[in-house]
Amino acid sequence: MEAKLRPDAGREAPEADLAKDTVESDANPVDFQLEELRVGPSNAPVGAKLDLEMGFRLGRAVRNAVWRVHVEVDRVHARHRIELGETPASHLAEGANELFFSTDGINVDGVDSATLGNAAILAAVLWEGDRELTAVNMVVLMHEHAGELLRTIHSPLE
Repeated sequence: MEAKLRPDAGREAPEADLAKDTVESDANPVDFQLEELRVGPSNAPVGAKLDLEMGFRLGRAVRNAVWRVHVEVDRVHARHRIELGETPASHLAEGANELFFSTDGINVDGVDSATLGNAAILAAVLWEGDRELTAVNMVVLMHEHAGELLRTIHSPLE
């Protein structure tokens, strides 16, 4: 798995601003705007490499920012959460930021085929320390074709 955050032009938010913004964040959620999303490949085997790139804007700096990425598949009495990885902690500046995340694929070993036939959610969740700030959710449809389990990923921007 590879993952990295790139704050606006590689610039980290000044430490003084981070302290102020972190205190404010206890009462106010972060203003998050998803501007660009590339995820894929889609229409590929479930176990194929998965790349996620996002361009987004933050209304304030975020200290100790970590993106955690997972897939959740469920049905009435069974829910499976498949952790795909997380970025290293970083300080994100107010304004434009990017996320680059890559993993070898989605390991569905141990998940029964009836559950895999339902829609799943690929989620990229932004954390500030131990507090969840926002999530970008993408619908994933899994289906069998010619004996192979394939995934189709739908962007919330489409």
